[in-house]
Amino acid sequence: MIKTTTCFKWMAMLCLLLISGVALSQTVTGMAPSNVTQRSTVTLTGTGFTNTSTVRFYTGTDSSTAAAYVNATQVTYVSATQLKVVVPAVTAVGSAPATRAIRVYNGSTAGAAFSYTYTAPAATPAVAGVTRIITNYNGYWSTTATANSSVQPDTGHSLMAFQYNNTLYSTGPEQDVTNVLANANTGAYTTGNWRALPINNIDGTVPTGANNPNLIVLASRVDGDANNAIPTAPTVNGLSVRDVLIDGFRGLNIGTGVTNLPSTSVLTFQATNISAGVATDEVPDIMVSQIADPSDNSFSVYCFLDSNGNIVGSPVQIALNSINPLGTYKTDFFTLQAGAPLNTATVNGWTTVGANTRQIRVAAYKLSDFGINETNRTQVASFKVIPSGTSDPAFMAYNRSSFQVPAPEISGQPQSVAKCPGTTATFTVTLTSTGTELTYHWEKNGNPISNGPSGTGSTYSGTDTATLTVTGITAQDNGVYRCVVSNPGGAAFSNSAYLNTVILSASGDVSTCINNPVAIQVNANGNSPVYQWYSNTVNSTTGGTLISGANTSTYTPPTNVAGTRFYYAEVYPSGYECAKTASTPVTYTVFGSSVAGTVSGNQSVCPGAPATVTLSGYNGTIQWQTTTTSGGTGGWANVAGATSASYTNPSVSQITYYRAVVTNGSCASVTSGVTTISPITSFTWTGAVSSNWHTPNNWSCNAVPTLNDDVTIPVTANQPVISQAITALAKTLTLQPNTSLTANSGTNIQVQGAVTVDPSATFTLQNNANLLQDPSATASNNNGKITITRNSNSLYKLDYTLWSSPVTGQNLFGFSPNTVNTRFYTYKPATDVYARVPNLSSTSTTTFDVAKGYLIRMPNAADTPGYNEETAAIAFPGVFTGTPNNGTIYAAVAAEGQGYNAIGNPYPSPINVFNFIDTNAASLADGTLYFWRKRNNSSNPSYATITKFA
Repeated sequence: MIKTTTCFKWMAMLCLLLISGVALSQTVTGMAPSNVTQRSTVTLTGTGFTNTSTVRFYTGTDSSTAAAYVNATQVTYVSATQLKVVVPAVTAVGSAPATRAIRVYNGSTAGAAFSYTYTAPAATPAVAGVTRIITNYNGYWSTTATANSSVQPDTGHSLMAFQYNNTLYSTGPEQDVTNVLANANTGAYTTGNWRALPINNIDGTVPTGANNPNLIVLASRVDGDANNAIPTAPTVNGLSVRDVLIDGFRGLNIGTGVTNLPSTSVLTFQATNISAGVATDEVPDIMVSQIADPSDNSFSVYCFLDSNGNIVGSPVQIALNSINPLGTYKTDFFTLQAGAPLNTATVNGWTTVGANTRQIRVAAYKLSDFGINETNRTQVASFKVIPSGTSDPAFMAYNRSSFQVPAPEISGQPQSVAKCPGTTATFTVTLTSTGTELTYHWEKNGNPISNGPSGTGSTYSGTDTATLTVTGITAQDNGVYRCVVSNPGGAAFSNSAYLNTVILSASGDVSTCINNPVAIQVNANGNSPVYQWYSNTVNSTTGGTLISGANTSTYTPPTNVAGTRFYYAEVYPSGYECAKTASTPVTYTVFGSSVAGTVSGNQSVCPGAPATVTLSGYNGTIQWQTTTTSGGTGGWANVAGATSASYTNPSVSQITYYRAVVTNGSCASVTSGVTTISPITSFTWTGAVSSNWHTPNNWSCNAVPTLNDDVTIPVTANQPVISQAITALAKTLTLQPNTSLTANSGTNIQVQGAVTVDPSATFTLQNNANLLQDPSATASNNNGKITITRNSNSLYKLDYTLWSSPVTGQNLFGFSPNTVNTRFYTYKPATDVYARVPNLSSTSTTTFDVAKGYLIRMPNAADTPGYNEETAAIAFPGVFTGTPNNGTIYAAVAAEGQGYNAIGNPYPSPINVFNFIDTNAASLADGTLYFWRKRNNSSNPSYATITKFA
């Protein structure tokens, strides 16, 4: 019934005194050199130095310990009397040399100040940018800063001329230069005399860090292959940093260089005899190239020094990030062994660094930019390059007409030769030497060679002279030969010369699809190469079949038939077929088109059981893919390792879709149809071992159903009984004809969806057994009748109790046919009385209304002794048969009379009283529920009450 309503400080001082007492005093007595700039390395001499000494460079005129200072970039302890120090940027100094102070500190103890001269590097002049270059690429290549050439060079090419401050200068007077400039139709130009700074040895090691990698950068076809980097190509094998900084005509090859030249690779060159008058002219004297991406706020420092290493004039910041690019070229990047000495490190592999093109920049400087004038030019003894660590030069060059660097200069280059096997070949260099103590060393394919047997059947002689002789030539001697000439002032490379022809690179193995031709290529250099292609059925360069007309560097094999053949080219100098060289065979495989085949049909398997999908009639290699996206409409992913014709999912737990992607070699992939594997969600009772619902072997998948599983009860020898205090679960429940399901007293069955019971089947909930259903499974979803028993408390004859039906369709009189037909009542709120239900009899069709309370008297007679005499009580077994109620049920309540309404639980399971009160708070006057408890005795109250509090 419900009612409605409208001592620590002293010890520290002692410690400080002890520390002060052991500090060492130190004195600087000398600094060499004494006129320095940023990044200069100086030697401090004195006393009292330690391996923890620090050095401060003072930036103002005040050298007291309180003045502004910057710490040394690097301090290296040599001994107690010597430190090696790298000078930082003393930012407070202007462009003029200034006297500053330096102090050495041991801990907090400062040594006496020592004076030195600091000359700050001057910024790159605005006019330093070269505005046009002309090289010998493909006859000539001309490009400007304002109109970059659309042609991107892809081989080594040397600088023939450049434009600076509106004047075009050639790099030399040789015919090699004048022919290029004539082809370029440049008009008037000023003849120059430029050479790369003749690097012989280079300090430092290859950096080990991943940032700013130290790499050899080459135009993409230097190795003979436009698409791949080939570190083993004869033109790449053995290359070092020094090599790419001094190679090419006059050492000015702009198609080879180095990235991120380490800051430790300081280069010093003898630079003597600056000519009178050149310090004040407008002709450039130093030239710097940049062939990778310049870094912002980064610069190298170039300077002239006297015989003691002191700055003469002013250093210059060589910063090319503000210089306009002159064009782009195609690049390959080659690695050097990390941590190896730069002087000996050679190419050991290749790498990819961003895009495969880079810009070219060139800057030029006059002697006056370095503060060199007629007064101090005679003091100059050397020229120093201090790299930034991020500069990317192809070369660093000087004007040979302005001053001398006493290094070898090659005036006569070795010439390529064509020779038959067994004969002799010679290569010779001629020098215009400005130095002494000359040494020669010949190389083949980038590697030094020595006198004596070559290891290929021939003999080398003169490897350390101006003339190299190769006696008894074999095919293995074909190669690229060059000579490096050096003296204490530097080194120079000769041009490369070829013995016969050299295969630089060849196409790798090819896989293609039928009727999809792919060209293969052999790239060779030297003495007008002639090509002849052959096909073979085996991987060999002998016994092949000559392919008529296939006599260029490129050949496209037929692809109309699937299979594998091998192709190679024989290359030889024009007119010297005796000197053939065969390329490595190319394995050329033609695949038939990919065929997807047929995938096996859809399957349903027990949850957790394995399932296998198969593919038949396919052509190619398989990669199975899977997804759980509904309908297999997306989200496909490869199944790792699933590349066979069949794949087994070891445990199916949800609906999963599979397909196969089939690829035959390089042919386009095709995809099979989709197959579905579904876990069985319809569990069938077998009763194989017993009637116990919770025994797995009594079910079709040998597993007890869950809320995800539809349950079907067919006719079996053992019909299911729920007898354990474990809730039985089902997604839906279906009882087929002539079957039964019993839930013993005190047990529960939870069904998420509908309950369907055949008219000939029985589903029985014994007293205190419950059917729990999800609220979404409304009563209309349930079909058929179940039987629910609910025992009353022990009652005497003529006692009343309130009943409500958990099913739909239960006949009211038939519920208690032994009760007098006039003793069935419903509550009337308006009059606050229980009124008789009229016209009840054995033939009446009145049924329980849903959620309505009925006051029904006990049966008029029963077999229990004493009951009929009203001396014994019995528990009335109320049996309800009908369709079980479920879902949200609304019961109409009235506010008439005193506002009481008789409401009954309409469900085949208990209701949570607290939830009921909270949910219906708006309809409850005071949150009180009234429960009938009266015996047929006017002295006892009729109702017990319950609230959320008592």
